Amino acid sequence: MRHIIVFGAASGFGYALSVKLLDLGHQVYAIDRVLEGMNPLKAKGAKVFVADVTDDASIQQAIASIAGLTNHIHAVVNNVGYGMYGPVERPIEDIVRQFDVNLFGYARVNNAVLPLFRAQRSGTVIMTASVVSHISTTGLGWYAATKHAVKAMAEALRMEVMDLGIHVVQIEPGPVKTKFHATANATYPTKLHADYRPVIQAFERFQNRLYANAPSDQSTIKALVHACVSDKPKWVYRTTLQAKAFALLRPMFSTKMYARLVRFVER
Repeated sequence: MRHIIVFGAASGFGYALSVKLLDLGHQVYAIDRVLEGMNPLKAKGAKVFVADVTDDASIQQAIASIAGLTNHIHAVVNNVGYGMYGPVERPIEDIVRQFDVNLFGYARVNNAVLPLFRAQRSGTVIMTASVVSHISTTGLGWYAATKHAVKAMAEALRMEVMDLGIHVVQIEPGPVKTKFHATANATYPTKLHADYRPVIQAFERFQNRLYANAPSDQSTIKALVHACVSDKPKWVYRTTLQAKAFALLRPMFSTKMYARLVRFVER
């Protein structure tokens, strides 16, 4: 039995992963900023904790409580985040919030867990990145920027802890059927300048088509489970066909060709 901490356990990948791990007989420590969504996990045997990844004290308290319940933690899953749609030119407070949740939240979790992993000389840090760790498009600039940064953080951390018995894993899905798209749709700026309206509306139509035909989350959950329970997890899991294709194809296009291709596809 593995002891696994899952952040963002109340919904999306985090909830589905927690259910699967519990069904497989593992001990899940489920963490989210809302308790209600985790009640079914508690009923299945998870230990549940309330913490907000933008609040360092709440994370430290949750991890300390978990450390008091077990003498070994096998993995931690950084899975809290949201997409933000719209142009790069937008209120700075929107941008700060996007980075605070999607990037600094991961850093806070890592800072709380890594001392335990270093002490036990083992453990797996799992970070949910994205296909947009490798690409950026119209309407996704700031979300993609956070995921580029997550990729950079994961690669550096891996080099720093690989001699300590600690694994660092990136999970890179493409679009899948979760609540991600609906949540991101609510993040367009309330005031969109007319100069941006044509390209952002084209982006919105494209995203709606993309997610209408997106695959289920099952391949991503399978990869997350493997990363959690394997003694030798892969460094990177690209969990959908689109994620594999874009990571392979993007370096083949010049910057100019890539921009023209994206604009063509989104029309």
